[in-house]
Amino acid sequence: MLNSGELDANGVVEGTIIWEQKQDDTGLKVRYYENVLFNDKYTFEWTLD
Repeated sequence: MLNSGELDANGVVEGTIIWEQKQDDTGLKVRYYENVLFNDKYTFEWTLD
């Protein structure tokens, strides 16, 4: 886990993402923001079926 600082090039960080959704809800999107405070554009997006 990377609590703070910078990740080396080609480095790997593992973690857990937790969320709630309504039962039978589909088409949800998970978006990753490098810095949600200063940038409103996401870096990655996953669609959950």
